[in-house]
Amino acid sequence: MVSQSSASHGLVSDDFRKQVNGFGLTTAHILYRRPDHQSLLQSYVWQAYDLFPQFPELMRFLAFWRTSWKARCTQCRSRTQS
Repeated sequence: MVSQSSASHGLVSDDFRKQVNGFGLTTAHILYRRPDHQSLLQSYVWQAYDLFPQFPELMRFLAFWRTSWKARCTQCRSRTQS
């Protein structure tokens, strides 16, 4: 939340600025399996402000996931709230 003194000086949060520019709060529920424990299905929840329907932030995160974590993504479900 932005205080009145901050707003009067032109200081607003990045999240507020994104909302004004059409971003919505996106939540992704990712199911994955780690290479060392293939029998376990694990869950990860990711949340950020993103643009529907392209989801550039989520796509960037999933690309990072594939290259850095070596965990196999089984399912990714997302929901956006404007």
